[in-house]
Amino acid sequence: VRKVAQPGLALRRVTVPIIQHVLAGPCRLGRVSQARANELFKQLENEAWLVERERDTLVHRADVRSVMVRMMAEDPKFARQVISLHRAALRWYREGAGRSELGEEAARQEALYHELALLPPESDLPQLVKGPPEKGSRLLSDLRALLPARDDFGPRLAAQLRFAAEGW
Repeated sequence: VRKVAQPGLALRRVTVPIIQHVLAGPCRLGRVSQARANELFKQLENEAWLVERERDTLVHRADVRSVMVRMMAEDPKFARQVISLHRAALRWYREGAGRSELGEEAARQEALYHELALLPPESDLPQLVKGPPEKGSRLLSDLRALLPARDDFGPRLAAQLRFAAEGW
């Protein structure tokens, strides 16, 4: 479970299929069977300081994640692995079974989260290039959904996310 626990913090949520299809490659687990994924899920669930269970999902505790995610992204030991995890998660939510696992709206928001996480810390929010999002738009809804996770990004991107989502 150690191979999954720390790098897995790059993901806001973990399910058995995510262990199999998103974490397996970047965490160097090799091919992960359903049984092995279930076993890893249960072991990770026992790490109460790290995750909380919500139905069939383990959600990383925000207080732990916010500190650890930035540290891992800046640590050469973990930086490449974190990038690989964000790329795998982005594919999972945009093109893979993540859409059926979560539903279209939540999967789109998770994909946007991982897209933003792949940007360099001092990047501008690409969605603002054309101006602020329109009231009632899907983009505005997605940005608002990411507000609680804004500290996972660099300060510039976090501020722009807040600006866009709150309509300043």
